[in-house]
Amino acid sequence: MLVATRRVVDECRRGRVPIDDRVVVWRRAAERAGNRAVAVIRLPGTAHAPVIGGREEIAAVSPLYERALVDWLARVTRSG
Repeated sequence: MLVATRRVVDECRRGRVPIDDRVVVWRRAAERAGNRAVAVIRLPGTAHAPVIGGREEIAAVSPLYERALVDWLARVTRSG
């Protein structure tokens, strides 16, 4: 299992792993590390970056990304 995980992580770094598979890798890694503060979400209209239309510029950042980040910060700072 560890070898498969390392292979998947390596493939992620090379951009060869679909987004849904990456989500699984991130969630498993957080769970194994005991990190309950990690949140992996999918934003409609985005791919690997939280931007709309594939334009990696600040003007293209999804408004849902800001909302998700603010919600996450509120959750993790209350739990501390």
